[in-house]
Amino acid sequence: MRMKITLKVHKVWEAVEDVTTNREKNDMALALLFQSIPETLILQAGELDKAKQVWEAIKTRHVGAERVKEARLQTLMTEFDRHKMKETENIDGFGGKLSELASKSAALGVTIEEAKIVKKFLMSLPRKKYIHIVASLEQVLDLNTTSFEDILGRLKAYEERIFEEEETEEALCPDRLLKLQETHEGDNTETQEADKLMMHEVVFLNEKNVLPEKYETNSGGNNIWYLDNGASNHMTGDRRYFSKLDNTITG
Repeated sequence: MRMKITLKVHKVWEAVEDVTTNREKNDMALALLFQSIPETLILQAGELDKAKQVWEAIKTRHVGAERVKEARLQTLMTEFDRHKMKETENIDGFGGKLSELASKSAALGVTIEEAKIVKKFLMSLPRKKYIHIVASLEQVLDLNTTSFEDILGRLKAYEERIFEEEETEEALCPDRLLKLQETHEGDNTETQEADKLMMHEVVFLNEKNVLPEKYETNSGGNNIWYLDNGASNHMTGDRRYFSKLDNTITG
């Protein structure tokens, strides 16, 4: 646009629209064009002697650069949309990657709104580890006006707290395992003692194939137990303590 206006002001635009026969206008247009384009392009178009040819070369170069820029932007935005924080990453590292993608996009002429970066950042965090802080931030803050640096700082503080808690748990873990093992061994000991005590005991279950009557001669012994598992369980070593004993219950 600037080159076009400059050429029109100097009354030589017609040299670009058509291969003019007026050499003076052609030379003036060439001079103005060479003053407006980068040095690298001057070297490429230096052999051209017509203003129209130089103009077409500039136009082609510009269109090609635009296509490359659009392709890069498309790739960049796809990467931005798909980017997720890995379990092995930390908040600072992941936030830096998002900032880098946003900076590259701005360099290509497209600025990603800060609110979009903030929301993308929160949505990309591992839910299992950060779901509580993300839910809290969404309720307390207005994500449309909160800066990315603010969100990043809050999450870094939360990450530090989690890291400290995990370190504390790891430090206490061996002691806890030892206590659990001791408790387990103690339980086994008690069970073994109980087994020894009951080794010589006889327990009559109220089953069809078990007939306590056959052993009633030993009813006065201390090692015989009767079990009635009707509506609730009752057990005693002396059958006389049952006011009623249902012998039909099985199972």
